[in-house]
Amino acid sequence: MGHSITAIIGGPDVVAALGAAAGCPPATPLVQGWSIIPLGERQLDRLAGETLGAPTPGFIYLGANLDEVFRSFGARGDFVYLETNYFGGAGGQAAALYRGGHVFRREAQDVSRAPPSPNGPINQLLRDLGVVAAFGKDAFDTLGLGRFRAPEALGLEFEEE
Repeated sequence: MGHSITAIIGGPDVVAALGAAAGCPPATPLVQGWSIIPLGERQLDRLAGETLGAPTPGFIYLGANLDEVFRSFGARGDFVYLETNYFGGAGGQAAALYRGGHVFRREAQDVSRAPPSPNGPINQLLRDLGVVAAFGKDAFDTLGLGRFRAPEALGLEFEEE
C-alpha cells in the first residue's frame, strides 16, 4: 500500500499559524495534543513562492526558500515537516524538525533500500518533537498517521496539474 503526503505536525499554535499562512484546510487534531495540516503544491507555493529552491537531499519540496519560511515560525513552537512518497516498496520518506527557529535535524530514507521502520526519519523526529509512542507502537502509528495516505484524507482538495 502507498503513502504520499506532505504535512506539518506540531502543537496547535504553530500548526494554526502555518496553516493560515499557507491557506490550508483546518488542522486535524491528533492524540497527545498534536495537530497536522497537509501541504499541497498551492500551499507550498503560497509559503515559499513559485521557486522552492534546490531541494535538500532526500526531500522533494524542502528547499532553501521553504526552509527559511519554516524557521521564521520558530517563535510559535516546534514542529516536524514531513514528506512521504512510496508505493510498492519504492520511494522515500523525509522529515525535518524545527525547534526554536532553527533546523534541529533533517533525515531522509530511500524505502526501497530499507522499509519504513520505528527507526526511520519520521519516527525519529516525531520522538524528538515529543511524541510518546504508545506501548507496542511507534510514534507514527501512535499518532494514527497511517490513516492519512493521501492529502485528500487531511481535507486538501485534489490538485490537477
